[in-house]
Amino acid sequence: MREASPYRVMFFGLGEIGKRALRMALNSRGISVVGAVDTDQELVGKDLGAIAGLANATGVAVSDDAVEVLAHSRPDAVIHTTNSMIEEVEPQISTVVSAGANCISSAEEMFHPRPDTYNHFRKLHEEALARNVSILGTGVNPGYVMDSLPLFLAKVCEAVHSVKVERIVDASTRRFPLQKKVGMGLHPDVFIDLVKKNKMGHRGLVESMYSLAHGLGWNLDRVEEKVVPVLAQDRVETEFFTVEAGKTMGMKHSGYGIRDGKRVISLDLQMYVKPEKVYDRIVIDGVPSVDTTLKGGVPGDSATASILIHSVPSVMECKPGFINLGRMPFIHTMFSLTSDMLWE
Repeated sequence: MREASPYRVMFFGLGEIGKRALRMALNSRGISVVGAVDTDQELVGKDLGAIAGLANATGVAVSDDAVEVLAHSRPDAVIHTTNSMIEEVEPQISTVVSAGANCISSAEEMFHPRPDTYNHFRKLHEEALARNVSILGTGVNPGYVMDSLPLFLAKVCEAVHSVKVERIVDASTRRFPLQKKVGMGLHPDVFIDLVKKNKMGHRGLVESMYSLAHGLGWNLDRVEEKVVPVLAQDRVETEFFTVEAGKTMGMKHSGYGIRDGKRVISLDLQMYVKPEKVYDRIVIDGVPSVDTTLKGGVPGDSATASILIHSVPSVMECKPGFINLGRMPFIHTMFSLTSDMLWE
């Protein structure tokens, strides 16, 4: 531990996840928050203590100039929480890396390379190597429940034939952006159209499948996805939305990894208003088989913030380049993602 010399951490993005992680960091003796950036002009200029809901000021204010804050604060690591898609966040992460700072991102598409994102990973990986820093994409889903945790459980298996993960989430308990992206209140036809345009639904299920396959040493023939709306039978209300009967109150998102013509990976993610049961279940068909259920499931928002903060020491100790968290699920035993680990 570095209690006498805390890690210097900057925040890039102060949405709900960013704010949760900020509160944890400000209450940690091992972290010194040295800067923060956000494009929301209502936040710019405000002290981080006020944003985190603390009684005391920190003396650090939010800026909208990432380059200036990076140069002035010289952070060891940056907690990045702005967007899900790698095309959107690549310039931001490149800015962080170019300043010589390690980057820990909650962007779902940053978790593990897939065929159509490989070039983005390669570019950032090479930039990180050149600056002698590391990049980590992490979170709860992807990053933990549907990939890293199953890989950890599979360590006791002599052989693994297939992996199935079910995640049933009560969307009404989650933050506004998540409720919005599962289509809350939309006509089902509108929801389906937006899903086809990649403007609606969850990001990261494909990344989880490739991470699982990589960790198990499998080469997948292909992956398949299906997203369907869950319709309200009666009028329902959440903190942020009122959903009339017949409108979308969430979604069911399934994914399959195909190997030698068989479904060896099955991921079932359901997020809608007040399901009968909330849980995360991992079923490994192997020798021996494993069947584990987390009653109540992992709380995605707070858990993502925790993973981001707890990853700081490990990222600081890792080799430069992308870190493949999917290969080793414990945040204190991560390994650098070398070139032969990338999608080929």
